[in-house]
Amino acid sequence: MVVELTIWVCLWMTASISKATAQSIAKPNCQAFCGNISIPYPFGIGENCYHDIWYEIFCNSSLSPPRPFLSRFSLEVEQINFEDNQTLTVGIPMQLWEVWSGTGRDVMQGNSPNLTGSPFLFSSKDNVFLVGGCTGSALLLDSGNRILAWCATICPQQGSSMPSSENCYGVLCCQTIIPSSLVFYRTNFTTSSNSYENSSNIPNSAALIESNSVSKFIQNPTK
Repeated sequence: MVVELTIWVCLWMTASISKATAQSIAKPNCQAFCGNISIPYPFGIGENCYHDIWYEIFCNSSLSPPRPFLSRFSLEVEQINFEDNQTLTVGIPMQLWEVWSGTGRDVMQGNSPNLTGSPFLFSSKDNVFLVGGCTGSALLLDSGNRILAWCATICPQQGSSMPSSENCYGVLCCQTIIPSSLVFYRTNFTTSSNSYENSSNIPNSAALIESNSVSKFIQNPTK
């Protein structure tokens, strides 16, 4: 069984938009909020309200509350931050796979949105490569299938507690840094047979995730 949910990933805005150009408010006569999310320039909702097509925001008012989406990629926007590192936090679909309980190996793959040509990169400062599951390993690959990162997990001993974000280094959970200047990635998760009788309750996953969201994901990955 496959369960799909949205995880939050931080995109870094490149220097094509300077801090002098970026504002804390929308352009005059333009919609400043979508729901409770502020939409500052160079982003904007509606014609003549954004810097160029990469910064166009679609406000989906059919949702309650309304939610903003980065139009070019159809990614939900959680936050736009010009105060610190010029970052954009967006939601990216992530799949949780039911642990395979037979013998041998099972391989699951996923692709990220492709940011090539855009003013955005996957932030190496604000994201980690997170792998969850029991007795599995995952590769982070680029578009040419070159290995960018690797992480592996093992099953816990019976009666042991779930790991915390400060101890996400192998037991059910593994995290590692990602390279800079990343515009696309592919995940390749491989499970293997194991003897932990409750392993079918532990979801398998491999994806980039915002560092601040790791602890929440570990505690309740399906929320």
